Amino acid sequence: MPEPARVEVITRVDCHLCDVTKADLTRLGIPFVERDVDADPVLRDEHGDYVPVVLVDGRQVAWGRVDPEKVARAVRRRGRRLPR
Repeated sequence: MPEPARVEVITRVDCHLCDVTKADLTRLGIPFVERDVDADPVLRDEHGDYVPVVLVDGRQVAWGRVDPEKVARAVRRRGRRLPR
């Protein structure tokens, strides 16, 4: 059985789209690790203007207005199972 995918959501405090993305992924049962873009200078330089950003196994698959179904498809396309 394939390993679960690692899903990361890069967010910032008081970001409405970030809150929506986290709620949508949770509703679909997709566990994720949340990372604060403003707490890491490297993340801020790379993604600061585009939060939320969703990474699947380290690869950016969505940003801004995130379609959670697109994230689920990206997990499956990488040959990984959705985490439970």
